[in-house]
Amino acid sequence: MQQRTTRSGPGLRGTVAWLVVLATTPLLFAAVCAGGEEDNTPLLAPFSPELAEQLHAIRARMSDERGLAINEETEEGWVTNDQLRDFAGEFYEELDEDDERELEAFNVALRLLHLIGPDDDIREIDTNYHATGIAGVYFPRNNSLALVGDVTAAIGARDEMVLAHEYVHSFQYAAWDSDYWSELIDAEEEGSATEYGTTMSCLREGDASLSMVRYMEETYGDDWRAQLDDPADAEEPPGSEPDEETTPPGLQRYYNFDYRECTRFVSTLHALGGWEGVDAAYASPPSTTEQILHPEKYGTGEASRSAAPADLTPRLGDGWSRLDLAPFGEFDVYNYLATVLDDEPLAAAAAAGWGSGWMAVYVEEQEEAAAAPPVLLHIRLDFDTEFDYVEFAVVYGEAISIIARDNRQLDLTEGEVRWQGDGEFGAVVWNDELNRFDLYISTLEDTRGRVSVSR
Repeated sequence: MQQRTTRSGPGLRGTVAWLVVLATTPLLFAAVCAGGEEDNTPLLAPFSPELAEQLHAIRARMSDERGLAINEETEEGWVTNDQLRDFAGEFYEELDEDDERELEAFNVALRLLHLIGPDDDIREIDTNYHATGIAGVYFPRNNSLALVGDVTAAIGARDEMVLAHEYVHSFQYAAWDSDYWSELIDAEEEGSATEYGTTMSCLREGDASLSMVRYMEETYGDDWRAQLDDPADAEEPPGSEPDEETTPPGLQRYYNFDYRECTRFVSTLHALGGWEGVDAAYASPPSTTEQILHPEKYGTGEASRSAAPADLTPRLGDGWSRLDLAPFGEFDVYNYLATVLDDEPLAAAAAAGWGSGWMAVYVEEQEEAAAAPPVLLHIRLDFDTEFDYVEFAVVYGEAISIIARDNRQLDLTEGEVRWQGDGEFGAVVWNDELNRFDLYISTLEDTRGRVSVSR
């Protein structure tokens, strides 16, 4: 059953490093929106004067609900699903040989994390998502807003819902200096412990989603979901599910993050301080997904606390390179465990107490192009307390049992557990004094051995 989502253009984790830690929005689409000099956003088909009048009535009511001024300069229109598919596909068409090598390495990395299956490909998943999973979009680069589909008849309840969401995005970009958001994200150089590329998108989407829900309740009543045009839209809150047939569960959770967890986060801010409390978060945004998942930690300013791990390329030897290093936040830990365990509450319990996290992706260059190059993942996790540390250890032990079944080796002398799954050689090394785990997962057994014995 196809579900529809709304999107703002920039998740703002651009360039070719976008897949190191999956952002919670469609990353490659974001890169197309945010990167490069050429404006390649789709041309919008204009609404008729009659439809435009309906749109502007919705816009005015939405402005009153959210308490933000109308962005009078926003261009409005509609685009087709095929246009969005082509738009997302342009990103891949422009990749050079090195980019293609990195893309395939990230495909391998996602398979090692079990976020995609052995036959899945992120290029195909992402392109399909943008052809089937989006009902509306706002493009900040040229301040344009579009409904997706052939919109020539009257605006229905579903379209009104989508427009309410997208209009808030246009208000946001007029109300606040978007350069400040970009500066926060651009400042996230390698080794930075913040996740602003994820959390800023989260704040904007959670804000637009909560505003939309409040607007729909005011306009249609508490049972507004039952009044949407397509019964599929009433199954879940708007923006909840990409196409389940083409999107693996782990990626679904990433795509849904902005509309579920982030809406709950903004709802908490609104409950405590109204729209003024939400507005204040734009000046002081959450810095990690931990703060999103636990708003009380945003309130106290709890941040990631440790330095990034050292580069492993000297241990790996000639031909190996590190593609990137990025925070591995609490939501990443949760999603990884939830995907392996198929138990979201257990994964959430194990991820809670996250103190810091990092993931590095390493790839070995091949003399001839390989469909699946050798890859190593290094994930470092620190936990706040001994209890959190032990809880993660127990749950991760269950995850290893699922991945490797009976193929585990325990070496208490080295403080290490090794395992072997299908095309996967893993090890976890622990440090009781620091409440720290180093996870090493590779496609090659000897690669795991070269790096995992050292703390």
